Amino acid sequence: MLDEVDTHASKMNRGEVYKNLPLYIDELTNSRGKQLSDLVYQLTSGKQRGRMQSGSNQERARGDTWACCAVTNGNVSAVETISGYKNAPIAEAQRMLECKAGKTHFVSKEVTDDFSETITDNWGQAGSIYIQYVINNIEQVRKTLKTMQVRLDKKAGLKAENRFWSAGVACTLTGLLIAKHLGLIDYDLKKVEKWALKQLEINKNTVSDMTVSVQQIINDFITDHYNSMLWIKSTQRFSKEQDNGMDMLVIPDAIPRSQKLVARYEPDTKLIFIIPKYLKSWSVEQQINYGQLVTDLKEKMGATYKKTRLTKGTAMDMNQYCYIFKIDIDVPEGAEVGSGDS
Repeated sequence: MLDEVDTHASKMNRGEVYKNLPLYIDELTNSRGKQLSDLVYQLTSGKQRGRMQSGSNQERARGDTWACCAVTNGNVSAVETISGYKNAPIAEAQRMLECKAGKTHFVSKEVTDDFSETITDNWGQAGSIYIQYVINNIEQVRKTLKTMQVRLDKKAGLKAENRFWSAGVACTLTGLLIAKHLGLIDYDLKKVEKWALKQLEINKNTVSDMTVSVQQIINDFITDHYNSMLWIKSTQRFSKEQDNGMDMLVIPDAIPRSQKLVARYEPDTKLIFIIPKYLKSWSVEQQINYGQLVTDLKEKMGATYKKTRLTKGTAMDMNQYCYIFKIDIDVPEGAEVGSGDS
C-alpha cells in the first residue's frame, strides 16, 4: 500500500507494475489540490508520463498501459480539496467516485486489535482461486461484465461523461458476483448494488452542483479582483446637467488598492467594463474555458467589446478595449460614496 508522502512518480510506477491489480494509496488528507488533480488524471489515463534519459537526447522506455481500480482514503473530500485549487473540477469529479465512510460502532476494541495483529501475517488465499476462474472463463466474464454495465447504466441513468463511474462500478459488481459464485464471499449483492446506485446518485448531484452560470463566474472574478476595480458613478448625467457635453470629474466610490486596474463599475448605470487580458488570465488560472465564457457573456448577458475611456470621470486618461455589460453588484462595504460634485 502506498502512502501520501510517496512521490508522484513512485505512484505512477506502481500503477505500471501492478497493471490490472488494484492500487491502494493511504491517507491523502494532506495532499494539495494540484497534487490530487494530477493524480486523478494520470491514474485514470492509465499510462506513465514521458521522460528523457539521463545524459542522452532520448526518451526512456515507457511501460505498457494499465487498467486498474485505484482506491484511496482521507479525512476530507478529494473533490472539495481540488475545488480549492481550480474552479468547478467537474472533469476530476467524473473520474472518481467518492463515498463517505461513517463510523462503525459494532466492532469491539478487542476485535480491532486482533485484526490489526493478524493481518500482517495474512497474505490471503482467494487470489489464485479467483484469477484462475477468470482466466479459464475469460469470454464469459467479459460477457457478464458487459451485461452488468448495460444494466447499471440504465438503472443509474449514466451517460457518456459518466464512463469512469460506469466502468468502475460495473467491474466491482461483476467481481463480487464471481467471488460469490466461487463461494469466497457471502455478501447480499442486491444490497450492495442498491448502495452503489445511491453513491452514483450522490456523485451525480455533486457534479451537477458544480455547474455554474456565466453570472456566477463573473461574480467570482469580481470577488477575486474587488480591490483592483474602479467603483465610480457615470459622468453622463452630470454632463447633461452642465449642458456642455463635457465629462465631469466625479468622486469615486472606491479606487483600486492594488497596482493594477482590471475593471470599472458604475453603480448608477450597473455597467461593468472588464479588461480582457485580466479576465483571460484569471480564466486560465481557474481552468475555465475562456472562449466559451466570452460567448456566454455576449449571448446571455449582452456584452459588447469596444474601446472606452476606462478612467472616465477622473483626471486619468486611459483608453482600453473592454467587455461591457450590465450586472448588479453592491458597492464595496465602507466605501465613501461620491457626491457627484466636480
